[in-house]
Amino acid sequence: MANLQIQPGSQEDLRRWFQQQLEASPVQYEETPLNYEGNTPYDILYYRLQEKAARYWQETYGFVPTPGQLYKAFFGAQFDRFHTNQKSYRHWRRKIQCWFAFLTISLWGS
Repeated sequence: MANLQIQPGSQEDLRRWFQQQLEASPVQYEETPLNYEGNTPYDILYYRLQEKAARYWQETYGFVPTPGQLYKAFFGAQFDRFHTNQKSYRHWRRKIQCWFAFLTISLWGS
């Protein structure tokens, strides 16, 4: 598989930037209760990262991504993060199930 280079300032670059920011943050979406007022720690993180990304892109690349690009990149990064965590969870779950089945057969026979 070819190693694809990400163009600096591209949508993919923006998504990866958000992914790094989310990984560095102690705030987790799964741990935040649902709230319609938009003032949960996760909501506040979202607004701060949107501003930070716009400022960084302006300083680094000379333009500000559109609100739609920022939105798409943020939630794309969050989706990738969630998907990666789910794969890891399923992997460990499968291992535990196999171990439990082995243990059950070993102790009580088939």
